[in-house]
Amino acid sequence: MNDREWDRVVALLAENWPHQLQPESALAKYRRDLDSFPASQVLVAIETFYRDGERFPPTGGVIRGRLADLITDAPEFFEALRLIRRALHKPSDLIVEDDSEKGWHYSDERQAHLDQASPLIAAFVRQVGIDRIVLGDGGDEARLRNKYEAFIARNREQLLYGGLPAAGLPKLERVLNGELTEGRAGPQEPRKILVDGAIRRIEQEPEQPRKVGFTVIAGNGGEAA
Repeated sequence: MNDREWDRVVALLAENWPHQLQPESALAKYRRDLDSFPASQVLVAIETFYRDGERFPPTGGVIRGRLADLITDAPEFFEALRLIRRALHKPSDLIVEDDSEKGWHYSDERQAHLDQASPLIAAFVRQVGIDRIVLGDGGDEARLRNKYEAFIARNREQLLYGGLPAAGLPKLERVLNGELTEGRAGPQEPRKILVDGAIRRIEQEPEQPRKVGFTVIAGNGGEAA
């Protein structure tokens, strides 16, 4: 956030709460708390407090918490479960011709479906490992729900605590590294899915080639292998 953008943030705080003007020392702390977020997002977050009827200006930490909620906006678990179930019925190992030197690449339609439907759920599935998801009974769903809720909570914590030194605190180290406490996938999992306060898609590293049962060429029907 540059100085001109920060001046707009300060002006909005003063406009919304004119009888609660902040001293320069407090505003400096506000800026340290919020500087990693786009000014447009900070301004909107501040305005939500005003429209909620808050009589006193929120602190920088409280505004950061509101931003974490607005940015994460995680679907409910049963919506995530519906999308994951649908994705698991998609083919996982299609060979598609392309213009590369090799002339083809693998296409995992399961992950592509989730990428399009919800980047956040797609990132969760990447981190858990799509081949490790088993949905056989209610116990499987309960375990997946625990992992999903832990993943969403960790995302929010990344936004809240991003920029702090870990200071040798194990939990904070896991948060800042984007790790899940349980259900972690193999070495190809993404360690971070939050960049500069925004959720980004992260592509998984390509797997080693392996045999598949059929081929799809340029979107045409499958051929027997």
